[in-house]
Amino acid sequence: MQVSFHDIGELETDELKYVVIVAKKDDKLILSKHRKRTTWEIPGGHIEAGENPDDAAKRELNEETGAKLFKIEAICDYGVSRNSNISYGRLYFANVSEIGPLPELEIEKIELFEGLPLDNMTYPDIQPKLYDRIMQAKK
Repeated sequence: MQVSFHDIGELETDELKYVVIVAKKDDKLILSKHRKRTTWEIPGGHIEAGENPDDAAKRELNEETGAKLFKIEAICDYGVSRNSNISYGRLYFANVSEIGPLPELEIEKIELFEGLPLDNMTYPDIQPKLYDRIMQAKK
């Protein structure tokens, strides 16, 4: 598996299928735990039909963290290739100032972390690379 990064505008918007949002509150990383998993993940999900990536990112951030007040920015696009298949998404950074209750959806809980729990990640081959790209961009 390989992760590639692209400037925004390099890919057509309709090629993007996912959004991933590295979110921080009080300088700590917000990670989500899905109800059916025991591992942690960076918030994100599918871009719905008729939805643009920015709206999808805001929706997913709220659904997966309970974020109510936040500033969000698109950082870059990314591609994940596996077995000659490639899927594309947009990577965001959000600074969250207020978190409300989690919607009654797939996320069981959130926690704030100093960094990624590398030994307990849902997508250990992908999400650390996305996180590192955000950390480079935010220096």
